[in-house]
Amino acid sequence: ASIWEYEKIRSKAVSVLRGANPLEWIKKQQSAVNERQKELDVEIAKLKANIKTLWNRLTPGEKVFAPICALNILVFAMWRVTRLRPMMLKYFAANPAGHGSHVYWSMVLSTFSHYTLFHLFANMYVLHSFSAAVNSLGREQFVALYLSAGVFASYASYVLKITTRTPGFSLGASGAIMAVLG
Repeated sequence: ASIWEYEKIRSKAVSVLRGANPLEWIKKQQSAVNERQKELDVEIAKLKANIKTLWNRLTPGEKVFAPICALNILVFAMWRVTRLRPMMLKYFAANPAGHGSHVYWSMVLSTFSHYTLFHLFANMYVLHSFSAAVNSLGREQFVALYLSAGVFASYASYVLKITTRTPGFSLGASGAIMAVLG
């Protein structure tokens, strides 16, 4: 019965293949791919239009807050990747005991670094609450204040750790946010 079934299926396959035109099959597949690509392009265009509409509805403060928040979330997610931990400790956690130019970079990058979800949420909530300061300062001045305050807070942490001889890393946007609050 198995052999008989096999021969029957093989016979049908051979007859289909003899009568088939491979070029016609390729054209049908290409046509289906092209049609799907057009549908995908339409969906992408709709998505872009929706994002643009949402972006245009944001206040100037929210337009500054959104990229800062997105960067903080991205860095938070990077902390969760085990393979990235050495790089994260080197560049995204301020440590006065470090060596090389990454010590300076970590003073800036640690401002976007949060290790716990609560820390991230609290800092982003407060930053969003005070993002209206963009209206009085302007985008450029707000970002400059945020970044320079983050570096200053890292520097203050370095000084404190060196004077008290306390080892450890510092990270978070708290110092930058305190400057915005001030």
